[in-house]
Amino acid sequence: MGRHAAQRRSRTSQWLVRLRAVLAGGLVLGVGTTATLAAWNDSEYATTSVTSGSFGIVGAPGDPAAANAFTDHPLATPGAMTLAYTAGTALAPGQSGISRYSIRLATGSVPGTVTLQAPVVGGTVSAANTALAAQLRYSVRVVSGTVAAPATPTCSSVFAQGATGFVSVVEDQPLTTAATVSQTLVQTPSPTIQHYCVRLTLPSIGSTNDSQNASGMTVLFPFLGST
Repeated sequence: MGRHAAQRRSRTSQWLVRLRAVLAGGLVLGVGTTATLAAWNDSEYATTSVTSGSFGIVGAPGDPAAANAFTDHPLATPGAMTLAYTAGTALAPGQSGISRYSIRLATGSVPGTVTLQAPVVGGTVSAANTALAAQLRYSVRVVSGTVAAPATPTCSSVFAQGATGFVSVVEDQPLTTAATVSQTLVQTPSPTIQHYCVRLTLPSIGSTNDSQNASGMTVLFPFLGST
């Protein structure tokens, strides 16, 4: 009986050895299989070129402005506007001077807007000029046109009583007042032109003797364009 038990233990040991060998082979086979079953892969890439446009505005003085007169006017060399006085060759209480400045996009510019900023008084410093600057009132009315169909009304008619077809951005305000309304500028189908009719008035009421004999004073009108 002891011999049979020993035989059974021997057969059991042999069986365990074979099982371990099979399991070990399976584990090795499993590792190998995992390594050889890795998926094939591929990649695809795309690229594009990126460029940017430009933005700019150009202006032209005159009533009406000549179509070929539009150019860049930096702070150092502003466009020269000429006042047409309602009477005589200078301001007096109750009288005005009218001028015009036109704005459009520079060639190739992307669309944007333009806004009139508060005027800047400069030139000769004197008591008379200081008094005149404080007493002046200004108005700006905008008439929209295009290169293909320029606006034709003169600024004197725009300020005439009962006039229509304009957008008022400032009406009889001190020179320290900025416009709050922007105008749109586009290139197509025809470039927009915004014609700014400007009127400077020395009011009958509020004018004092201090503003007499003013000369050499300048009024700069800044136009801010943006996208």
